[in-house]
Amino acid sequence: MKKTLILFILLFSLKGIAQDPQLFENTWYLNKLVIDNIDYFPPENDEIDVVSLEVYPSSFVTIACESLSGPIEVIDNSNLIINEVVLLIDECFLQETIDFQIIYFNDFFQFNISPPHSYMYIIESDGDNKILTLTNENGDKAIYGNELLNITETQIEEINIDFFPNPVKELLVVLSPIDIQKITIYNMHGIKVKVVTKNFNEIAMTGISSGILLVAVETKQGVLVKKVIKE
Repeated sequence: MKKTLILFILLFSLKGIAQDPQLFENTWYLNKLVIDNIDYFPPENDEIDVVSLEVYPSSFVTIACESLSGPIEVIDNSNLIINEVVLLIDECFLQETIDFQIIYFNDFFQFNISPPHSYMYIIESDGDNKILTLTNENGDKAIYGNELLNITETQIEEINIDFFPNPVKELLVVLSPIDIQKITIYNMHGIKVKVVTKNFNEIAMTGISSGILLVAVETKQGVLVKKVIKE
């Protein structure tokens, strides 16, 4: 995180039963929002590096540039209610930050509408990697993972490998001035979703879930890793 926010979390009596402990044991990182069937991805800039969510038995906090927090009731292992939302204001000036926070805070968490608001949640596991999906009363979704991908975006000196279109739907075109040995595609949970060992110029992206992907291109000069958005 580029900064630390000290939050005062109100504690309320826990009324729910049979909560999934995974909900509270993980820090969740936003992969994407689905609002009115349109995908929105968190920006990465000087104000936002990741968008995190912490859920406690009686409260929650989510941080983009600014943050939302407040009391909740976890009803069972699939439902929770947000009873109040408090906005902690920070200095956020970039337009893409402002636009994203309006979608995240107002459209998904409904900060501009008086609570309470109910949410369904489901946690899916693939080994140590977990995916949390929150669904609000309008059917909009926020999809989080419990791991940040530990592969960083790198550049090979004086070599430029391009991908287009980006965002991509079905076919990713790769332009490289040097020979490619292998291409590996990871999702934001660090899971390999595709490995290509030949025909590197065009990569079929059908069957890969939408979201932010990291494409690692292996060459004799080194490995280039770039981000691609799958629509």
